[in-house]
Amino acid sequence: MHRFFFLLLLIATTLFSLPVANHAFAQSNKKKLQDVENSGAAVSATDLRTRVKQWTQSVKEAGKRFKAEEYEASAKIIAAVQTGVQRAAEDADKKTIRMIKPVYQKLVRAHKLLTGKGQELSVLQPLPVPVVPERPGQRNPRVSFVNQVAPIIVNKCGNCHVSEERGSFSAASFTALDQSAMITYAMPDQSRLIEVIESGEMPQGNLKIEPDELKVLKAWVAEGAKFDGDDPDASLASFRPTTPVADIGAMALTGKETVSFGLHVAPVLLENCARCHIARNPRGNFNMADLAGILRGGNRGPAFKPGGSAVSEIILRMRGEGRDVMPPGGKLDDEAIQTVATWIDEGARFDRADISLPLKAVAAKGLAGSLDHEQLLDMRKEASQKLWKLAYSDLAFSETATDNFFVMGTGAETRLATIATQAESLAKRTAAVLKSPGDAPFAKGNVALFVVDKRYDFSEFGKMVEKRQFPRTVGSSWKADVAEAYVVLLAPFSATESDYELTLAKDLAAVHVSGWNPTIPRWFADGMAWWTVAKMFRRHKALATLDQNATAAAASMKQPDDFITGKLAADQAALAGYQFVSSLQSNKRSFKRLLKDLRSQKGFDASFKDAYGASPREFFGAAASGKKW
Repeated sequence: MHRFFFLLLLIATTLFSLPVANHAFAQSNKKKLQDVENSGAAVSATDLRTRVKQWTQSVKEAGKRFKAEEYEASAKIIAAVQTGVQRAAEDADKKTIRMIKPVYQKLVRAHKLLTGKGQELSVLQPLPVPVVPERPGQRNPRVSFVNQVAPIIVNKCGNCHVSEERGSFSAASFTALDQSAMITYAMPDQSRLIEVIESGEMPQGNLKIEPDELKVLKAWVAEGAKFDGDDPDASLASFRPTTPVADIGAMALTGKETVSFGLHVAPVLLENCARCHIARNPRGNFNMADLAGILRGGNRGPAFKPGGSAVSEIILRMRGEGRDVMPPGGKLDDEAIQTVATWIDEGARFDRADISLPLKAVAAKGLAGSLDHEQLLDMRKEASQKLWKLAYSDLAFSETATDNFFVMGTGAETRLATIATQAESLAKRTAAVLKSPGDAPFAKGNVALFVVDKRYDFSEFGKMVEKRQFPRTVGSSWKADVAEAYVVLLAPFSATESDYELTLAKDLAAVHVSGWNPTIPRWFADGMAWWTVAKMFRRHKALATLDQNATAAAASMKQPDDFITGKLAADQAALAGYQFVSSLQSNKRSFKRLLKDLRSQKGFDASFKDAYGASPREFFGAAASGKKW
């Protein structure tokens, strides 16, 4: 009985206290919601970060209420956050929009869920596109972050703020720099980045931001600190400026140079510096993979001063004068150092077309230019002997030669002579289709033709020479650079000439096209080769499925440019390249101009853009959006 009365008393007390407790909670919650609503007033970046955290916590709380099916309470919280965020977004600059965007994206989802449960919420307005304010009378030159700003930051600030994050300031990527407190958009005189440079606080060590470089940084900030690259999260050290920091206009060839970069300097750098500086993470952010990287320099600034080898960092390093000697394995011989020094003293001049070529291709091009046809022929014959021994140390072979080919292979010399005659006929027809000059050799230095009769021996060539597994569907392969230009052909004794005629024709055409210009990518050479074969053998039954196979190869790609990034097998990449090249034929004038520029040794990327007004990647983007190549 006593227990019963006690229970009634407890219930009554609880019921009496509920309105009081609920009123107290409501008042407290109302105060919180008002704080959230009023948190959108103009504030400093630090205060805004605090308020973004507050909004984020409020959205989490709303989510808990939603899960507990307290939809009205959840909607009140979201409405308060929405009011605060949209007030903050009014007339906001780019940095403010970037900071509140993650919360806004959560609001979009919460808004949709709550209205779906019958809750009434005001329309969620889209975030405005920030307008970068301009100061009266201010001139805003177009400044490229990738080509002009990033190299300065990498060269002068890289050690402390690209490779590391000293002083809580990271410039490892554009995103990191953008989210720092170092830049006030459109206001260089109020930007911390400019302030510490002008005060001499940064950069530290012996580095210095030159007046022209500071002018570039100020102009970039003044026009809104814009990003003109593809990936704002990419490392600043990875950017390749199309226009290097150095004054390349003053470094053009004059014809009076005694030292050639491609013929003399590039081989020295390849042999002695590649291990550390042509790598995924080059030492000191000094990437020597191409001339653009060499001109840009590394963390310690430019590697050389044109006309001044005595004060050039690369020479001081090679000689070990006041610095650790480079390369680390030991000092180079005086002749090699003097070669590089002379090139610098003569103005560090180079062929502008070589600026974005891999250093190995520049060296190959330099060597090719120094040799006549006969000299290159002798070099390639010697290289071919070495390749045969590498692939087949104990396999006997016969030899023969024609005007454009020297042939090594299994079987009698008469068999090889027949194949060589067939190759000459195919070369003549290829040159006719591509309108190549009749008085020029099919390929400077001629082409080696390796012929084997067994699938096993053909596979061994792939394994030992090309370091890859040839697909079972493939019966030939090719390569073309200065040292080596060859086609390896599987031709069983039981086969007839027509059995391997198409595959031989295709690879010979690829070698021929590749020989026009060292900048031509393999996918383009292969694509041109298949296009040439389709012209030469219009009625060949084996070509009936060429277009179908090419379409299937292109359709198998996850990204439109997979066939140039090594994500497709070589034979499939060749077919995708054929489909792309075929599409270029629709504009005959542009295609004709492209081939003319390539034959004149103009770089592939520049030639393509001049001919079609866009880069190949922009064409790939069109494919990704469902448009036709």
